[in-house]
This record gives sequence, structure tokens and C-alpha cells, in this order.
Amino acid sequence: MLTIYRRHRKTCKQRHDGRSYRRCFCPIWVDGLLSGLEIRKSLKTRDWQAAHDLVRRWEAEGKREERPKPIGVKDACDKFVSDAEARGLREPTLYKYRLLFRQLQDFASVYGLASVVDFDVDWVRRFRASWPNKNIAARKKLERILSLCARKRLDPNEPSLLAAFQGALWEVQ
Repeated sequence: MLTIYRRHRKTCKQRHDGRSYRRCFCPIWVDGLLSGLEIRKSLKTRDWQAAHDLVRRWEAEGKREERPKPIGVKDACDKFVSDAEARGLREPTLYKYRLLFRQLQDFASVYGLASVVDFDVDWVRRFRASWPNKNIAARKKLERILSLCARKRLDPNEPSLLAAFQGALWEVQ
């Protein structure tokens, strides 16, 4: 049997009430046995009803659903450059994309960001702050990344990268 509960953050005012308190917006986790295997993991949602439905579906099927593996940073960059080449973009434009994605991949490898869904607003700000030229060049780079996200829809289940870059773009302007 699986039990869902809120795993309260350190800043949650109801933390002292324990796992049984459900009316805050802390992440929801699941704990228990499913088909003889112990499960204790985040459900990656804060909606109690959605978490309840997911766990009941797991119990009815006797197994848990795994989300599709998010696309890696290198794969996303390679796919975008391949698409740009197929569209017949000029070499100076391709060079700029390759340079941008090389910087993005280096940044991701230094900080251990394996997939595009690992980027949130804070990571995008750090990426932008790592550029030596922060004015027009930074804005253009972010616009290129936005076009990557919008055109290719790298992970339709996780729009955080697009939202993160959009939020960082507004700060540059």
C-alpha cells in the first residue's frame, strides 16, 4: 500500500504538524510498497488530487509509470544545429549557434546540469552572468535559445527551460 504525504520545506510554517498536514503547498511524496518493492520518492507535483490519482493508478496497475527521460543539453544543441543546417542557414549564423551551444554545454557540464529541464530561472541568470559581454550580445543569445525552445519544443511535458529563459530575457532588456 502506498501513502502520499507532504514533505514540508524548512520554511513551511506547518512543518511541526508533520506529514499528516495537507493544506500547504510543499511537494508531495509517496511512501510504501508496490509489487513488493519499496518506494519513497517525490511525485513532482503539489496538487493533492493529481498525486492521489497517480498513486491509485499505480496501485491498480501494480506498477509505477516512469516519465520519459528528459533530453540532454548536448542532444538538444546537436538537434538544433542539425535542423539549422537542414534549413540552409548561412555559415555565420551556424557559427553563432555553435558558439552559443558550446558555451551552454560547457556551463552545463561545469555545474552538473545534464538535461534542459534542469535549467530554471536561477541557472539561466548564472549562465547569462558568465558571459563577458552582457549587453546586446547577451540579449541576442537568449533570443536564440528562446527560438530553440519555442520551435523544437524540446520537452513538451516540462516548459521550465522556456519560462526560465523568457524570465531572464526580460531582465536584460
